[in-house]
Amino acid sequence: MTIEWFDAKNVALDILIKVAAAGKLITYRDLCNKLRRAKAIDMHHRSPKLCLFLDEMNQHELLEGRPLISAVVVHQGNKKPGNGFEALCRRLKQNPDHAFQRGRAYEYWRNHPWSAK
Repeated sequence: MTIEWFDAKNVALDILIKVAAAGKLITYRDLCNKLRRAKAIDMHHRSPKLCLFLDEMNQHELLEGRPLISAVVVHQGNKKPGNGFEALCRRLKQNPDHAFQRGRAYEYWRNHPWSAK
């Protein structure tokens, strides 16, 4: 992947940390809009590229001993992550329950020093 891809993941991580620290959710559409406004990357919220992008972020977070950060990214209608999130959890041998993973992200980032940025 390109430098843009790497840098965009850092921008997305900052966005998602703030969302998780606040105990909130963000829709796929809103995340893509924020990334576009930050001039980080231009992706459609239904693009397979976004799924790959979030999967890579989650894999990195797991390697760093942190929770799956995309648990706070949801569909606008049902307020749940997409099917790819559960599939990723199973591949990574993580609990696929999105509420469980979201709770872990909230708890971890609520008092983490990075969330104060």
